[in-house]
Amino acid sequence: MKNLILSSLAFAVFSVSVNAKESSVDLSKIKREINIMSNILTASFAQDNTLGLHRIEAQYFISQGITFKLEAKSLNNRGFSWSNILPSIPLPPEAVAPIAFNFDETHIEEIKERAISVSREAYNTALEAIQESSDHIRELAEQERDIDHEIRSKEREVKDVSFERRHAEKESLKELEVRKKELKNQVKELEKQKVALKKERKKLKSDVREKQNNNKKAYQKQKKQTLMSIKNTLSISLCDYGAGLRNLPSSENVNFILKNAGENKNDIIYIFSKKDIKSCVVGDINSEQLLAKAISYRF
Repeated sequence: MKNLILSSLAFAVFSVSVNAKESSVDLSKIKREINIMSNILTASFAQDNTLGLHRIEAQYFISQGITFKLEAKSLNNRGFSWSNILPSIPLPPEAVAPIAFNFDETHIEEIKERAISVSREAYNTALEAIQESSDHIRELAEQERDIDHEIRSKEREVKDVSFERRHAEKESLKELEVRKKELKNQVKELEKQKVALKKERKKLKSDVREKQNNNKKAYQKQKKQTLMSIKNTLSISLCDYGAGLRNLPSSENVNFILKNAGENKNDIIYIFSKKDIKSCVVGDINSEQLLAKAISYRF
């Protein structure tokens, strides 16, 4: 799939040739195990199509471990930011000898489209409601401007009538006085309409702000729930299938990078040690405890 995980295989081959002598790790076996784990993660995330997983990229760093980069539409949406979900801790040492692998899972596109359609429908519904209110606000503002223009026109006419009265014959004075009174009444009525329109426009603006705030809160809540679902899926997958990473040295880690999941599109990183994963596999700890032991930070 063209839009799914585009990395450099040439770079991977080069890295293997340069560093194979420096490591006792069987890179071909590591590659196969990563491929299997990637398929497992894809299948695990497919159980919840609201997560919208559409990209998995994996790399192996000699002496450090495996890193999976995950991208989900549900964590990269609408530009809202939310902070302090995870504590910030220092980054791990700079990686050496990266070996990249690509995984092209064709059915991910179906999963992505189902998830996107759900979130898109909800988003469009909220957006249409706000847009409708905004259009109404603009219409009211235009009506206010029209009334202002009409009021100024009536006031100029009142001045003209007043000027005519000063130079009019007696028989015309009564008619001009009636006209002046009519104009003033019309101005008063227009002023009332203007006040009513302004009041309605103010209320609509307040309603729009409230809808925007509610939508933002709902999105933040949904994003937090999505992040929790992703974390749980990762820890459960490692507990259930982590034994398949048998060629990963015990001193190394399995890392996950959730792209654009943090504040201001920062990534969220989870680091699981091979020792903790093994403890979960054999039942010494459960998936929740494994997740609690993981190092997590935003970067």
